[in-house]
This record gives sequence, C-alpha cells and structure tokens, in this order.
Amino acid sequence: MILVLGLGLFQGLEEASAQGISPFLQIFLSAQAGGLDQPIHITNAGDGSGRLFVVEQPGRIRIVRNGVLLTTPFLDISNTGANRVLFGGEQGLLSVAFPPQFSAKGYFYIYYTNLNGDNVAARYFLTTNPDVADSNSEVILRTFSHPIFENHNGGQLAFGPDGFLYIGTGDGGSGGDPNNNGQNPNTFLGKILRIDVESVVDPRIDTYVIPSNNPFVGAQGFLPEIWALGLRNPWRFSFDRLTGDFYLGDVGQNSFEEIDFQPSSSQGGENYGWRIMEGLHCFNPPNCSSAGLTLPVIEYDHTQGCSVTGGMVYRGQNFPLMQGIYFYGDFCSGRIWGLKHNGAEWENTLFLDTLLNITAFGGDEAGEVYVADYATGIIHRLIGFSSQDMTNLVTKYYHDILGRAPEPGGLEFWTSEILAVVLLDIDIKEGFQGMAKFFFDSPEYLLKNKENVAFVTDLYQTFLSRAPDPVGLVFWLDQLVQGSTRDMLITQFANSEEFKLHLEGVFGVVPVRPENNLVNDFYRGFLNRFPDTNGFNSWLELMRTAQCTGAQAVRDVTSEITSGFLNSQEYHLRQRSDEEFVEDLYNGILRRGAEPAGFMHWITFLQQGATREEVLQYFVNSPEFELRIQEVIDAGCLP
Repeated sequence: MILVLGLGLFQGLEEASAQGISPFLQIFLSAQAGGLDQPIHITNAGDGSGRLFVVEQPGRIRIVRNGVLLTTPFLDISNTGANRVLFGGEQGLLSVAFPPQFSAKGYFYIYYTNLNGDNVAARYFLTTNPDVADSNSEVILRTFSHPIFENHNGGQLAFGPDGFLYIGTGDGGSGGDPNNNGQNPNTFLGKILRIDVESVVDPRIDTYVIPSNNPFVGAQGFLPEIWALGLRNPWRFSFDRLTGDFYLGDVGQNSFEEIDFQPSSSQGGENYGWRIMEGLHCFNPPNCSSAGLTLPVIEYDHTQGCSVTGGMVYRGQNFPLMQGIYFYGDFCSGRIWGLKHNGAEWENTLFLDTLLNITAFGGDEAGEVYVADYATGIIHRLIGFSSQDMTNLVTKYYHDILGRAPEPGGLEFWTSEILAVVLLDIDIKEGFQGMAKFFFDSPEYLLKNKENVAFVTDLYQTFLSRAPDPVGLVFWLDQLVQGSTRDMLITQFANSEEFKLHLEGVFGVVPVRPENNLVNDFYRGFLNRFPDTNGFNSWLELMRTAQCTGAQAVRDVTSEITSGFLNSQEYHLRQRSDEEFVEDLYNGILRRGAEPAGFMHWITFLQQGATREEVLQYFVNSPEFELRIQEVIDAGCLP
C-alpha cells in the first residue's frame, strides 16, 4: 500500500488521468442499500458525515449511512408529507445539492415539479436534527414555467468548483422541441443556468444574484442566468472533483444519445446544438450547419439504449485502474460505459450490460461511485479489478503451494471460478481463500509430505507473500504441537487481517453486504466449495426476506439455513469425522479456526453423547456468532 500526501496525491491522480482505459480493467456492481422508492439522484453533503443522500422521485430524500437506509426521511414533500410535489412520468422531486460548508450553513437546495406542473428550485433548512430537514422552511429561488407538456423537466442541481449553483432544465417537452426552446436565448428551458446563491445577505429571504462573469450578462435578448444552451433534456451532469471539467448526458430524440463536455477553462456560452442537431447528426433542419456548435464527445444510437444517464468521474482511492474514468449509462438498456481522454482522443469502453434501470450515478465523499436502479430501489457501488492482477495471483498460488506452473486450462478455470464469486457479490478475497484451501487439501500437495516448518512457510508465502518471522513461526509450530490441525491453520491465515490488507492492496476495499458473506461462509464451511448461483441466490432470498421482516426473523432463518446445510445430502456424503465437523463449525459459523482448548471441548461434548445438531445450535446461539447476526440485522432490508 502506498500512502501519498499533500500535493503528491493530486500529481499522482493527474498522471493516472492522462493515461487511457486499461484493457485489463473489469467492472462489477456491489449492492449497498435497498428499500428505496424510485431513486433518481445520489449525492453527498461534503460535511465529513459519510452519508449518502438519495432522492426518491415521489418527493422524499433518504439518508444511507454505512450501507443502512435510515427510516426517517431527510426531507418529505411528497403527497404523504408537505405535499408540494407533482409526481408521475418525468415529474417529481428530481435532485438535491449541498453548498460548500453545508454543516455550518444548515441549508441545501432542491429541484422539483410543483403541483401546477412547473419546476422549482428552492432552498430548505435543517431542523436541530442534522438527519432531518424542515419541510416548512422553503425559500423558492425561481419557478420555471412548464405549462404545456409533462416531459423534459431536466432537474439537476450541482455546485461547481467556482461555488456557483448550476441548474439543468429540459426543453419544455413533447417531441422535437416544437417551440425551439433549446435555441431560444430568452427562455430558461433547454439550458444550463448558473446562479450565485451563496452571496445573499439573508438566505431565509433572499434568492440569488447573477454572477457578473456569466457569458451573456448584458447581451441583448439573452437571459443573464444562462451558462450554456442547446439542450433537449439534460439528465445528470457532474463536475470532475479533481480537474473541474464538466460532463453532461443529454437525452436524445429518436436516434442518438450524447455525452457533452466542457473543460474547466471554459468561460461558458457553449451551444450544444439541440434542436439543430441530435448528437452528431442534423435534426431540424435536416440540412444544417454545425458552425458555432459544441458537439458531443461521444454518442450512441438506439440499438444500444434509448435514454442516457450522465455519470461521474471516479476519483476514489480503492480502485486505481478506475481513476479518471467517467462512468455513464443508459436507463433502457442498463449498459454502463467508461469514457476517458487519453491525452490525444476520447476512449469509450462498454463495461457492463445489466438489467438495471439506471437513473443516476453519484459519488460519496471519498470519490467512490454509486448507481441507482429505479426499478428495484437498490443502490449499487462500482468496483473495478485488474484481470491481469487476478491472473498473476492465481499463478502465484500454483507456484507457492504446488510448486509448479498452471496446467493447461487451470489458469482459465480458477480465474473463472473466482470471477463467479465476485458476480455473486461476494468479496474477491473469498475466492482466493477457497482456491488456496483447495490446493492445500489436494492430493498433489499432501503427497509432498512436508514437515511442519515447510508447511507453515508455505502458509506465510501464500497468504502473506513473505517469509515467516521467527516469533510467528514458533507460535504456529506450537499450535500444531498443542493439537491444532493444518486445516485450522489454513483457516486462521485465510481469515487474518494481514491477508485481508494484502488483497486490499491489490484489489482495493471491496464493499460486501454481511448476509452475502454469511451465506458464502456456510458453503465454504460445510460443503468446502464455492456457491452455485441458484443455490446461493435461494438461500440469500430467504435471508433478505428475513431482513425486511425483523431481527427475530433473521435469527430464525439463520438457524434454519445452517441446519439445512448440516442435514444436506451433500454434507452427509462428505462423511466428516467429529473432529472435522467441529472444524467446519468454526470455519463456517465463526469464520475462524478453532483454538485447541475450544476444539477439544466440543469433541468431548460429542463423545459424551451430544448430537451434531445440538452442537450446531450452541454455535449458532453463541455470543460470538450473535455479533455476526447483528451485522446482518443492522444492514437493513434489501428487497
């Protein structure tokens, strides 16, 4: 792990940003929170709280803290709350933005469709509870008349690096922009607006002032709030937090979706072309000139999707190969692309083809990127691994444990197996743990008849990538003398903090919900294999149903699932001895190896007549396992 401080951090990020998209980068989704009602915007407050704020289109803003959706809305102006939002189709509460130094100011901004069908930008204030806003504190900044059609409301608010509030508005709706609002400089529709909401004297009364350097200040026939024009329905824009560059997804008409770009050096005034052009193609008139227009940096046609969702540039620290990539997607097709300028041209890569209805990408305070699925109400996090790193580590395990190169097809097999684990939303570390244990238990390794010193050395080299230190070597040799089995030591090393940190240094910190890891542990502990997709999803569905029911339901279903594994035909066919059974309980239930005294206690208990089901229930009801169950309960409902 490399720690870079101060200016060096930004220099390193800038160097990474200048590079292209790695051909080895593989992107995955990791479910983080659920139970949301039609989420359409994700952001953070920049206040050090670590909270994610998720906008629900019907009129609520929800808080996700440490992966848990808080029960009480941050703001509720839906028809069950303050009843200010007209919800349906493309109308509703559409975004939220927090000003710089939000924690000291105690107010924020939203954009929504009011009960008359017009769109409103407004300021709201906190109550004394930082997790709850005052729904009766509204200060309307401006109402944007939207009298004829219900669609194309735009709806994005975001603060730029200049401290001004940027607002994206749609062209007024229908199809083809019948009133040519996108090109009309005397209407707010079809524009990016820029206003100064933080220089007002009294934020409870005053609205905004117009920045003096807005591009059309003093220009006859132009509204001075306009920053850029020529937009159809800007659905999600964002600023690169490192460079200040501006990215925007503009939803197309019948044929093309586009991503527009504005460098941080821009003075504004760009015309992005609608309705003269749709993407890179003439629209109205059909024989047009693109002179004076700022064309998109990328477009895609409607064989690949039908409604672009603008995204975010990744600026987190967990996944270096994702650094500087702008991730965006499509609502209809669920595809997720990555876009990056390599210093000479734009590179565009399709990373995922999902079943999601993607309505938003958002970032947390650390620069990690999240994706909202409108249909399921689940917030996912983007994670990225290097396929080359995976291949290298699989090869290393062959050399460290078996002392040879992979056999033909072996590299591909184990890489595929580990990827299958990741696709089940299980930590990649679990895949490498399983592979290592399989190799150590293999006849090929056992036939080597290695002495204890050589065995412990192999553990250090495999899991920790280093030679044993003298104290550690003596400790583990003593554990074997006292009765610990080699399987116990393998489990201890595989679950060690040092191994975890070692893999995080290679693959980043992978966020995984605790119920996923728990079900995976049952497969690993009882069946000694990776989960199969159908079985894993079946058990996970039981667990998540219980999470949505309550704490006791989680405890009951966990007991049911563990009994199911213990009594399965597959486990019986393994013909485990009492000693092996107890090892399985420690590994699968407590996620650790057994200490010699505890191990002998349970062996004695079985020899005295206790049944395996009784011993299992002691483990399931133990205070140690209760801590794991509480993590599952605290993670909350993920339908």
